[in-house]
Amino acid sequence: LTPSLDGYTGDGDPRVGLLIGDSQSDGNGTLGGYLPKEFTAAGLTLEVEAKYGKGLHIGREHWDIKNPEGRIQKALARVKPSFVIVELGGNDSYWVGNGSSASKKATYKKTLETWITTLKASGAQILWFGPSNATAVSDQGVAYDSLRQNVRNWQREILGSLGTGTVQWFDTVPYTKELAM
Repeated sequence: LTPSLDGYTGDGDPRVGLLIGDSQSDGNGTLGGYLPKEFTAAGLTLEVEAKYGKGLHIGREHWDIKNPEGRIQKALARVKPSFVIVELGGNDSYWVGNGSSASKKATYKKTLETWITTLKASGAQILWFGPSNATAVSDQGVAYDSLRQNVRNWQREILGSLGTGTVQWFDTVPYTKELAM
């Protein structure tokens, strides 16, 4: 994964990025622990803003994306990234459920659009990583990954509808299907 600087309009260093994520990016043994090391080895810098248990919908108060003085806006101003990697959505799986609620999907769409508008205002290229594979099964026998797949489907559809070049969405399942939860 090497972000392209085509279309970068920000005023920051083109070698600097920002990773925004949930528990899969929060800590040394996570994407947020490993990826900055890989970027450093490639001559790039990747700052991490990640929080366990905080997704787009579940945990929205933490990110406070609608607030011009919110956590993400402050991180964008501080880091001035040329690219932003977002790894959020897995925590929203139980809220999304079977993916059939039109009102929840509309809410999720508005949330995604607000995130993209906020990130685009920084001039950064946006790379979005969909929820990873999950092997857990609930006490009721529901495969957690089936719920995550509904989030993936919504993200792929909604982010794809924003137009080419707006955001690149990546399915992380091929890279995570052999990993525990």
